[in-house]
Amino acid sequence: MQADWIHVYVVFRIDNYLKSKSLEHKVTIKEVLPTAENAEKETARLNELVEPGVYYFWQSAKYYPNGRGVE
Repeated sequence: MQADWIHVYVVFRIDNYLKSKSLEHKVTIKEVLPTAENAEKETARLNELVEPGVYYFWQSAKYYPNGRGVE
């Protein structure tokens, strides 16, 4: 039986220089990638850009292509 979800890998950007902003204004999803290797490489590349107060990280997530079926 095939799972109703697939793993995807989300690259996040944290704008830590925005000191007076709330957390939801500091975190952005930069992109979603198909493999952990892609996400790890992209995160390393972005963090090498050395933008003061900006940090990138990745995390796996479940993607439900047909929705969760919950209404």
